[in-house]
Amino acid sequence: MSRKYKDRYLPVEVIIAATQGEAAAIQTVLKTYESYIRNKCIKTVYDERGLVHYGIDTDKKDFMERRLIHAVVENFKINR
Repeated sequence: MSRKYKDRYLPVEVIIAATQGEAAAIQTVLKTYESYIRNKCIKTVYDERGLVHYGIDTDKKDFMERRLIHAVVENFKINR
């Protein structure tokens, strides 16, 4: 992960709320990682004239967002 993504930290309260399934906290987590996910989902497409176009692979983006939500809600454990 590049440096510009490492500078974004979530408050502990948001992480705890997201692990408990609170929708607003999950949206905050998704918003935090939105540009990273979008960057990883860029797709190169060539048209009939051979020109290059770039776009977002929405299937891959949706998959990555679902995996992130699943990882936070189901797999992320906090020891208090």
